[in-house]
Amino acid sequence: MARTRVFQPHDFDGILAVQNASALGEAGQGKASRTSLEAYWALGKAHRREQLWVVEEEGQIVAYGGLRPWHSPEWLQAEVVVHPARRGEGIGQALLGRLVSEARQRGAAYLCAVAPDLAKETGAFLEGRGFRPFIRRQHMRLQPVVAPRVAGVAGFAVRAAGPADCEALARVNNAAYATGERVGRANAAGYERFIAESGAQVWVAEEVPGGPVVGLCEVRQAEATLEVTPVCTGHIGSLAVLPAYQGRGLGRWLLARGIDLCRQRGWPTVELNVDRDNWRALHLYESSGFRVVYAFTVYRRSLADGSVAGGEG
Repeated sequence: MARTRVFQPHDFDGILAVQNASALGEAGQGKASRTSLEAYWALGKAHRREQLWVVEEEGQIVAYGGLRPWHSPEWLQAEVVVHPARRGEGIGQALLGRLVSEARQRGAAYLCAVAPDLAKETGAFLEGRGFRPFIRRQHMRLQPVVAPRVAGVAGFAVRAAGPADCEALARVNNAAYATGERVGRANAAGYERFIAESGAQVWVAEEVPGGPVVGLCEVRQAEATLEVTPVCTGHIGSLAVLPAYQGRGLGRWLLARGIDLCRQRGWPTVELNVDRDNWRALHLYESSGFRVVYAFTVYRRSLADGSVAGGEG
């Protein structure tokens, strides 16, 4: 009989096997390396192990699920992965029900989940359990890594951000992402923690002389699958310019600086995610050489109704 329990260090090979068996059949998904999966779940930190659960049967892991931080303290992201050979048995439904209960106990107001659009059964599974489409996004890739030729913008400078810039970085993000779950969520302490934990390099654009920070570009290391092999890549986490300063070329300048950093570090691709209705950003990325890899949807469920996940999974 299958049982659900909290993750233990010796479970890692089992969840990696489930992840990679699942990835082989999921649109837009590639196999994960041990290093990337450990980093994704922060398994090197003992206090994070209670974020992850496994379903075990006769000593073999057949599924796992976990909760990860989202954009604000009121949000958590749920992820459930069931071995393809064991789908349709209700394992995913039971595991998601556990995650919903855990998220409520932790005081979350919303739970989100991500599914590639081509994996229609995953979207149907989520919608059957109270999740609704929230943000439609697409994953884009630049390969080879060639930065566009960009002239500087008169009256502005681009430089690497430091700890003293974190309050300004939060202000730019909150103003640039003025809709949805990201409204007003960033703060200086959170940004400082994000940089420390992710290892991101952040470039800023500022008005000179002595003017404010008006834009930013976050660059960090990520992982992608190229020709079935997981490789380290660059990732543009956020590209934002204050609304009053948009349309002057600052976003393109910041993007070029971020791409050039990826080139200097020898990463074979640059990856990013973008909202599909953000036409200004889409035009910028496409004109800079990025191409769509796959589309995905962020689903959201309110936890205020007190209902539990049901149905088959």
